[in-house]
Amino acid sequence: QSATVKLSKPVALWTQQDVCKWLKKHCPNQYQIYSESFRQHDITGRALLRLTDKKLERMGIAQENLRQHILQQVLQLKVREEVRNLQLLTQGILWLPGGRMEGERRNESPVIMTQGTQEEHVSF
Repeated sequence: QSATVKLSKPVALWTQQDVCKWLKKHCPNQYQIYSESFRQHDITGRALLRLTDKKLERMGIAQENLRQHILQQVLQLKVREEVRNLQLLTQGILWLPGGRMEGERRNESPVIMTQGTQEEHVSF
């Protein structure tokens, strides 16, 4: 059984809106409190991956257990992102700067680099 990789946007390219969607899914009970603070501080995907306990405290999330819950969810997100990146790497899929796969900018299929010098276009 081969592992399939959902080709979604890398977390580092998430917008504030993407982060809020993630927040709603992973911290539903405190979503209202968190989302306002995350919006005020312009937390994008890149900023989400760099959050620390001190940063969350400065953002006004005073309760330590709530900060720890967010950081635990971020850690799980980082692990999932690393696994996804490794799977893509082993499949030879190349991400371009700007978050596009090779071939995507020309409305083609992504380029899979093989051992040789040939490129193989695949469709998903």
